[in-house]
Parts: sequence; structure tokens; C-alpha cells
Amino acid sequence: MKRYAIIDANGLVDNIILWDEAAQWSPPEGMTMVKVEDILCSIGWKYENEVFTDPTPPPEPVIATVTEPVTDTPAE
Repeated sequence: MKRYAIIDANGLVDNIILWDEAAQWSPPEGMTMVKVEDILCSIGWKYENEVFTDPTPPPEPVIATVTEPVTDTPAE
């Protein structure tokens, strides 16, 4: 079985399927399919210029502040 992304007319991943390539099948009208065996992608991602992009921006980094010194000795 091979892994395929089903892409809608707006360039969004509509579904991820497994297809044996032996059965006669084609995506619904207006959709295309792209083999994604070793490509990271998921439903809702954008597909443009043969590149998949996660539409969710990464979270903002959290800056930690140390208020007490860290020691290797347990507190008594």
C-alpha cells in the first residue's frame, strides 16, 4: 500500500489515503492526488509548488527565568 494525499482545488490536503495501486481508482472531480510515502503532511496542510506547508504557525518560544540557583544537593 502506498500513501497518497488528496488535494482539493484550493491546494489544501483534504484526505490521506492508502492505495495499493492495483485497484482502479481516481480522486473525485476537482481533486488531485500526490504520493507522499516519505513526505510529512497532514489533512489541512497547503500544497503549492510541489511543497506541503503546515498552516499552523509554530508556538512562540517561552523564555524561562531562574529565580533560585540550581544545586546538586537536595534541600534539607
